[in-house]
Amino acid sequence: DEIGKWLSKLESTGTQHRMFDLGKIRNLGAADSFPLLLPDPDRRFTSDSSVPPHDMTRYEYGRILGVPGINPMDENLNGLHLWHLITDNALLFELLNLRIEKWGQFKTLLNHGGRKLFTGSEKQLDTLYATAAAVKNACRCWRIGRSEKVNRMVIQNSGCVSKNFIDPVTRLAENLEGNGAAIIAGLKNKEIRRWPTSKTEELQDYFQENGYISTETVLSPEEIRVHVLAALAEERNSNLITSDHLDQIINLLPR
Repeated sequence: DEIGKWLSKLESTGTQHRMFDLGKIRNLGAADSFPLLLPDPDRRFTSDSSVPPHDMTRYEYGRILGVPGINPMDENLNGLHLWHLITDNALLFELLNLRIEKWGQFKTLLNHGGRKLFTGSEKQLDTLYATAAAVKNACRCWRIGRSEKVNRMVIQNSGCVSKNFIDPVTRLAENLEGNGAAIIAGLKNKEIRRWPTSKTEELQDYFQENGYISTETVLSPEEIRVHVLAALAEERNSNLITSDHLDQIINLLPR
């Protein structure tokens, strides 16, 4: 309704304008940040959710859809594409036709009385929830030992860096790809002129307390798999999620 009003006004006044599909832009942005790690990387597809998945493998359909990879930093998984949770291409296609493509959207659909719009069986619905739990646990394990990136906002919010040093510390963070431990090492090595060394330890404490420096050991894919199996013992016993699908989830986590 709002789009129609804006277009009508713009066209009636002869105002030059361009339209941007924000949903598509967000999806492409996510795909760039967390690319989907699939076999046969030389094949190129155009992202199009309107294409029926006839005679396609699950991976080919994932490419057609332009599915982003898993973002392990998304703790509630609301932005997770349903391709990661649904292995039935036809069932996924039905949801995409309803413009339901993210886990957060699907949960909202069900929470507001939209169960009848999901044509899958109760077993498929249980499997969907079990798979989401597997992804959530896998992401939680993946985050162990991995720190969040430090950016300008983090530096400002720390309260440890004065206005005079916001820009140089930000440049240092960008050069070190937001690695909190490397930033502290750089400050200790006096990579920023006239930096007050008394603030280094204070900033280090802030990074450690807020998840920008981790002292834990990163888990291997096999260790993540064992943790997820333990957390989902009941679901595995009920055959709600297969070993193959669990392996696919873990293999699609960022390296």
